[in-house]
Amino acid sequence: LAVVLLLAAGAMADAAAPRRVNVVLLGATGNLAEKYLWQGLYNIYADGLVGGEQLAVYPAATKGAEHAAPKLERILANNV
Repeated sequence: LAVVLLLAAGAMADAAAPRRVNVVLLGATGNLAEKYLWQGLYNIYADGLVGGEQLAVYPAATKGAEHAAPKLERILANNV
């Protein structure tokens, strides 16, 4: 099961400074993330739906980096 948490940092900071939207993607190498979430996050970014803010995605998975990194590379290559 993948869960997406959106955290907007700096909302009350300097109004002229660009805001940053952080997305923590739990279950980033799972089936749901592979089929839908990565493509959806890319579409949100590509369509400019973050309102000119910076978008950072932090993937998290239960497997170690040695397993997750190649799988994430494959997912991103196939879906975005």
